[in-house]
Amino acid sequence: MIFVVLPCYNEAPNLLKLIPKIDDALKGQDYQIIAVNDGSSDRTGEVLLQLSEEYPIRILTHQRNMGGLQAALKTGGLSEAVRLGKEGDVVITMDSDDTHDPIHISQMLEKIEDGADIVIASRYVKGGKQVNVPVHRVFLSWGGINKVLGLFSGVPAKDLTSGYRAYKWECLRRTFDALGERLVTSQGFEISVELLVKVFYFGNCSRIEEVPLYLDYGRKEGGSKMNLRKTIMGYLKLIPEIRKWKTGKGDLQ
Repeated sequence: MIFVVLPCYNEAPNLLKLIPKIDDALKGQDYQIIAVNDGSSDRTGEVLLQLSEEYPIRILTHQRNMGGLQAALKTGGLSEAVRLGKEGDVVITMDSDDTHDPIHISQMLEKIEDGADIVIASRYVKGGKQVNVPVHRVFLSWGGINKVLGLFSGVPAKDLTSGYRAYKWECLRRTFDALGERLVTSQGFEISVELLVKVFYFGNCSRIEEVPLYLDYGRKEGGSKMNLRKTIMGYLKLIPEIRKWKTGKGDLQ
């Protein structure tokens, strides 16, 4: 089984485009989309219900916004995928704003089949590229941030901030078993880095590979939900925490 976890907050028009693409990418495979509607105020809930009549979508709904990505991953999609899955399954995380093209999923699954524990769709490997990047994302999209995070974390990847990934189910299961409610504690976009580093160390999943990602922000409908200053501070605050996870796995407070 392949689980595709989609955190959704006000993504109605983007989901109408994205879900059929996911289905095309996974034709002939046993898959389920776990969509977490995190208190959307637009037609996201209606659109998901409509799409679930045609596609295998499991909808988890927060009646109010619970904190965006953190709540959607921790208390929603990831925990549900771990609960439903079994050894040999794959869990894919991706954005629901249609900037992550499902065309890359087949390459990611091939890497998993060849023995990778985690596969990242990366902007910074050969063949990777990003276009139409909004001004507020230029700094965060700079590869130097990923180099700093990679240096402190020891995670062998070039694009730690990409949330488009494939995980072996076993990696997430072991990380959940080790950390429980402490799986992720960040509140912002830095959660993707926190999750990757913790799965690397606590899930004992050291084989990480990357496939090239063509990321086009021009495909997204609607404004950005990113607060630049808050996101930068979030990444900086992660650095001392990463040191704890590396040197004292039991000390996560």
